[in-house]
Amino acid sequence: MSQAGSFAVSSLPPGLVVETITGNTGGPVGPDGADNINIVGDGTTITIAGNSGTNTLTVSAVGSIPNSFVTDSGTATPIAGVLNIIGGKGMTISGASNTVTVASTGIFFTYINVNMSPYVVLTDDVYLSVDSTGGPITILFPNPSLVGEPYIVKDRTGTSAINNITVTTVGGVATIDGVTSFIMDSAYQSISLVDNGTSYEIY
Repeated sequence: MSQAGSFAVSSLPPGLVVETITGNTGGPVGPDGADNINIVGDGTTITIAGNSGTNTLTVSAVGSIPNSFVTDSGTATPIAGVLNIIGGKGMTISGASNTVTVASTGIFFTYINVNMSPYVVLTDDVYLSVDSTGGPITILFPNPSLVGEPYIVKDRTGTSAINNITVTTVGGVATIDGVTSFIMDSAYQSISLVDNGTSYEIY
């Protein structure tokens, strides 16, 4: 808020001394029906506290609001004064008062029941338990990009000898141990894969 010059002597009756106030943007603001001009902080970064006993307004920052937050990879910038912190696989984030708590859930892989085809693997998937009793199933892994990310594919129902489970990638571009697809064709078979950044390795 800014006020050019000094307040003029009021021409209003005694007790009605508030005239217009002009901010650094916008037009002049005059008193309301109760002869008040309300000065309001955004509640996120600025608070305005009035004390009628001392006829003062106190303007204070709610807290130190970072312009950006630099992590070990990338930079996050608050929007409307808010910076979200999101837990990854096996992690939870909770906040209370002025504290953010990062904790382990104790579970570091996601169990997925696969009984439809094709199934597109999500980056958070780890253990894919496959039921191919209804017919052959194709599992499409994402193009490799998460170095060290592990996956496990298991024939849960022992039917892959009849209804094969095909493990491949979206678009069939990336390879799995040098081939574009791997066929699971033995009852209760399982394979473990790891993303090396450009392809998948079975181990």
